Parts: sequence; structure tokens; C-alpha cells
Amino acid sequence: PVRDSDIGFANKQVIADLEGGASALDIQLGSGGINLRHVSDLKRLVEGVWLDLVPFQFNVADDALPMVDLIKSYEPLAAAIVNLGLDPIQWYLSGKTERPVKLGAPLDGLADNWTAISINAAAVHEMGATEAQELSVMAASAAYYWRVYGPDTKLSVKLAADRDGHLGIAKVRAARQIMMRIAETFGASTAISFHSVSSLRMMQSIDPWTNLLRVMTAGFGAVCGGADYVTLRPFTD
Repeated sequence: PVRDSDIGFANKQVIADLEGGASALDIQLGSGGINLRHVSDLKRLVEGVWLDLVPFQFNVADDALPMVDLIKSYEPLAAAIVNLGLDPIQWYLSGKTERPVKLGAPLDGLADNWTAISINAAAVHEMGATEAQELSVMAASAAYYWRVYGPDTKLSVKLAADRDGHLGIAKVRAARQIMMRIAETFGASTAISFHSVSSLRMMQSIDPWTNLLRVMTAGFGAVCGGADYVTLRPFTD
């Protein structure tokens, strides 16, 4: 995850991660992450990145919605695979808004290879949800978004991966089957990407070296389960 508020340092982190073998970028915008004030900030952030080869996964907090317009206006990104990571239901569940935000302009004029909405079911895992509850939030969110925004709306899903690797395999596979069934019911596209993120609540603060094992088994479950993207936290997170 790229989230340093210093854009110059964040760019160095981006380049180092890609040179180290990362195949996509996971960028946090808004509170706790990067603030883009002008399109030149975005240009500095992705300087040196081959935009036609590297997919972008943005995580847009509710206070970062204006930054979506900057991302859309940056023409070199038009050919890239971009996920804006908007999830109004999650903003609502976090208690920041009275009801799910209705997205208008952020969904308009997107390229075919762009996805606007990412269902962040991993967030409810961090609140203490079980695997079944996490999948339930995912399914309910998918039905809501396709009902409100129409079946042409492209969705992606973010799931948590914890230290139970075998249960992680089952969860990702079950999530794909559930989403395919809901998509067929709505007549929506079944081209849904699944992004697994290693759990924060499983991490140990005392003797953090043991987190290496937790992160490893979480990644094992995500990969064997068939996740399209995998983000593993640093063991000191």
C-alpha cells in the first residue's frame, strides 16, 4: 500500500515496489493517505511508471471525492487499468455519513478498462466480522449498487486474508461464486476482480517477527483461492 503524504517519497516507494516485483499499485487517497491538490501532484506520484502495464487500485476515502476528478482528467491514465475504489456503503458503515452517498459525476465518462466501485468487505472483517458476515456484506453491497446504479456498473471486491490459509481459500472461491450468481441475476458483467488484503486485526504488536508467518499464510490462502490482486501488509504494520 502506498500512503505516504509526501508525494516525492511516495513516488520513490512506488518505483521501489515495482522494481522489487510488485505488478500493481495500491494507493490510498484522503485521510491517512495521499492528498492530490492538482493534476501535477498525480503526475509526480506516477512519474517513471509504465502506465500501460501497471494496474492502479485507488482507495478513495469519503473526504477525497474531489480527487477523482483529477484522476479522470489525467489523460495518460486513460489507457491504464484503473480501479477508483469508491465504496459509499463502507463510508456509511464507518459512521461518517447518515446514508450511503449517491455517486453521480465519478461514474460518468469512465473508460472501458476503468472500475469505479470497489466493495470493501475487508473493512467489516477489521470490525470483527466472521467470514460469513464478510461475504454477506459483499453480496448485499453488490445487489445495492447494481440496483441503484444499473447493471452496467462495473464492480470489484476487496476481501480480508487472515492467518487461516485454508479458510481463506474457501472464502475467495465462495465470494467468486456468490458474485457470479448475483451478476447473472441482474444481467451484469461477470468480469469482477477480487483483491485480497492481509488482515490488520490478526497482527501482533509484541514480537512482530511472528507476523511474517501470519502474512505468509494469508498470502497463501489468497493466491490459492484465486484472488486477482494480493496486498500483504508489512510485518510491522
